[in-house]
Amino acid sequence: MPVVPDMALTAHVAMRNAYRLSPPITIVTESSVAMPSENDTDMTEFRMFQADAFTQRRFAGNPAAVVLLDEWLPDTILTAIAAENNLAETAFLVAADDGAHELRWFTPTVEVPLCGHATLASALVLAQEVGLAPPFRFHTRKSGTLLVERTDAGFSMRLPRRQVNPGGDAGAVAA
Repeated sequence: MPVVPDMALTAHVAMRNAYRLSPPITIVTESSVAMPSENDTDMTEFRMFQADAFTQRRFAGNPAAVVLLDEWLPDTILTAIAAENNLAETAFLVAADDGAHELRWFTPTVEVPLCGHATLASALVLAQEVGLAPPFRFHTRKSGTLLVERTDAGFSMRLPRRQVNPGGDAGAVAA
């Protein structure tokens, strides 16, 4: 089977914040997500950010939300948060024991196996808002471990290799 070679993806991730602007990397918005706890009397809050990837301009690029969690919530709750955000993807992060982070991506309706712009946005949030230093390792459930590094141009990551099985009738495709 043919294998698609590694591809390097370098991107500028611009984020904005109403309180400060520090080009080329700033925060769009920071907010809290609150949900009832098991006894329905307390609310659990999570930090959430919205970022625009692949741009240095406001209201451009590819937006993604990043939600910082202490532990995983049920998939139905993750999907509901993503639906509320109504963005292409919402990234959810949980710190791992090895210094990396577990990372999952949800659209408003389903979990997806990989999302490059939300991964880059996650790295930016960890660097700029949490104060961690790159490089960042993200353990994912369907794409392995992803590494995001900071370069002079912004953040960069290597996309995982995928085996390609074209299938079908090559003659019919060529015709």
